[in-house]
Amino acid sequence: MKKFDRGINYYMLHENEVKNKIKENPNFLCEESLDGKTQEYLIENKILPYGSHVLSLVNDSKIKWSSVHQDYLIRNGIILSEVETIFKNFNGKVSTAVLFENFGTILSINACLACFTSGDVDFSASISESPQIEQCMNEIGYAREVRRGVPDSIMTTFVKKGVLPNKDFYVNFEWKPIARRYIKNMRELHQRLEQFRNENVKLLENGIKVLSNEALLYFNLLHVSIGHYYNTSPGVRLYADIDRLIRHSEKIDYFKILSWSEEDNQNIRVYTALRLVHDILDTPLDNYEIFASKKTKIYSNKIIKYLWNRKMNSYTKKTSIYNQWKIDSFSEGVAFIPYALTRLIKLNRSGK
Repeated sequence: MKKFDRGINYYMLHENEVKNKIKENPNFLCEESLDGKTQEYLIENKILPYGSHVLSLVNDSKIKWSSVHQDYLIRNGIILSEVETIFKNFNGKVSTAVLFENFGTILSINACLACFTSGDVDFSASISESPQIEQCMNEIGYAREVRRGVPDSIMTTFVKKGVLPNKDFYVNFEWKPIARRYIKNMRELHQRLEQFRNENVKLLENGIKVLSNEALLYFNLLHVSIGHYYNTSPGVRLYADIDRLIRHSEKIDYFKILSWSEEDNQNIRVYTALRLVHDILDTPLDNYEIFASKKTKIYSNKIIKYLWNRKMNSYTKKTSIYNQWKIDSFSEGVAFIPYALTRLIKLNRSGK
């Protein structure tokens, strides 16, 4: 993930600015659109749908990239129709399910449908409704499948054939979306998400339920910081979700997010993730310094140190296990040695 430089990493995620640049200079991005390294960058960072949208606007490559963009638009239109069917079948039977992560973010802000990247869709729901959810999914042709070695207490996956050409379609129900051991306030975060599903939900015109923009932003910030150590795959795409949510929302109530993060002891993670999205994508942020107490800044600076590669002059895409432990300890606001000792003791007791 490169530091912000108004380069290819930025423009591939901001089609409106590219449109304005092309009006000023018809040759804008023409050279990059024909460069094989650009496609490699998009694939490597799992943002090919975003890039195909932008490059389809460029004069010298419209035919090639418009075709790629149209393929994603068709695929994601099929997925959208399938998700609408799922919610329609849930009506009156399942009350807690909401769509979130990448697809939930795109639908929430009414962004370009073709820019949905992953292909799988993710729901959050109460595990107490898992029998009803399984019955509803079976009724429309889904079968339960074990994936990634994740226990059913954390996530249940369903698969359906024939939705997408030559590919199985997966739907994940994440009972505990932020499920990391050794995070002090994990129980509070699960309770927070339950609160969100009850109190911070909006119903779209097509019957799909998503989290409110503030709740979705808070979740996305914790998802990238806890679930992905701020930088692991899919890396920049996770920050693109945060960036678009902020840019396309009429107003973000950062004081509401601050109240949640203080209650959940997550200020360091929220502040650091906001720093990074601003640094990588020049995301406009209002009031995000309200998260920055003296302690928060100290530990956030420590985290950034372990994410920055001086030799490459960019943020790292991978972090060693040792550095992940350090990042965890600093994100908790705890010195590394006592944190590591406590974690080792817990590992020894669990026998894992």
